Amino acid sequence: MEQKRIGAMIGRCVLLLTDKCNASCKYCLQGSHEYNRIANRADYDIDKVVSSIPKNTEIEIQFFGGEPLLEFHTMIEVAYKIKSMNPKAFFRTITNGILLTKDKVNKLNELDFGVLISHDGKHHKSLRGYDDILTTNPELFVGLKNRSFATTATSVNYDFYEIWDYFSNEAIRLGFKPSEFPCKINIIEDCGSTDKSLMIYNHSGFEAMLEQVFCNMTKEIKSGNFSCDEFIQNASLIETLYGRISGKQKISPMCGYDFTTLTLDLAGNLYHCPNVFSKTGSINTRGFKAGKFNPYIHTLACQNCEALLLCGGGCTASPSSSKHYDCYIKKLQYKLLMKFLNDCSGGISCKI
Repeated sequence: MEQKRIGAMIGRCVLLLTDKCNASCKYCLQGSHEYNRIANRADYDIDKVVSSIPKNTEIEIQFFGGEPLLEFHTMIEVAYKIKSMNPKAFFRTITNGILLTKDKVNKLNELDFGVLISHDGKHHKSLRGYDDILTTNPELFVGLKNRSFATTATSVNYDFYEIWDYFSNEAIRLGFKPSEFPCKINIIEDCGSTDKSLMIYNHSGFEAMLEQVFCNMTKEIKSGNFSCDEFIQNASLIETLYGRISGKQKISPMCGYDFTTLTLDLAGNLYHCPNVFSKTGSINTRGFKAGKFNPYIHTLACQNCEALLLCGGGCTASPSSSKHYDCYIKKLQYKLLMKFLNDCSGGISCKI
């Protein structure tokens, strides 16, 4: 691997710590896979992995699982090593929060970790199978300096406003401002292991809700309010579509894994993304190239679809038999985004 070439394009590095998880969420992208992807500790080469990460540049290091807190001590060991070699690196992890303790919270704060808690609002227990951390251990979560939530919208909990209201009310109940409990909503995708009954497809209620989100966002933006939930939720989509319309950004999958992210385990095995279970090479092998994996972007169906400008071929891990689920969402988003950009073209460009 050529450090100079990789460093020039990589803005995020995902370190896969484990396949294992202490939960069994119904929509988990990895839930049906065996725990045999990630290398055993005996095969780790942490120093070599750390040395392969771009240096002297701001780079996001994301620790990923399974459940990364199952490997908390390894995560902290690696974070210290990375920080010693690149003080500009910053850390993030996503966790279900079950294994948080006061000592872990203190250590995460010490290293300025951004901690994203997976949480599904009032439907949390029915979808994820364990108690709501905001009810059982709120002091641990609110003790994190850089905290946020991630909710997966499904056919059960598809209403964005219901989700936002839940976290706003919880923030107030615990003595915080609603803005201190930020929540990003991810719409469910199918990577082959998802409960199909949870997929959102031809859902009139969801369509009406999303249209309302964009209608309200248009009103807020025209009034100069860029801090509304609707804009925060859709800012990255707007930026991506605007950039591609203007020709400033290449067409690629929305997640960015093909072009901007280096995904590897601690033995140095490379992956196209955290949800693809086949290895693509090793940091010991020269010539690893990103941007070559998406199996859909050059198909006739994708090339003839105007939403390609937004989705870039969609999720690389999604099986072709489930592609219609993702296409439905992206086409709906594209239509609403184009209307929004046309309605707000005079005042949006300065913000993206």
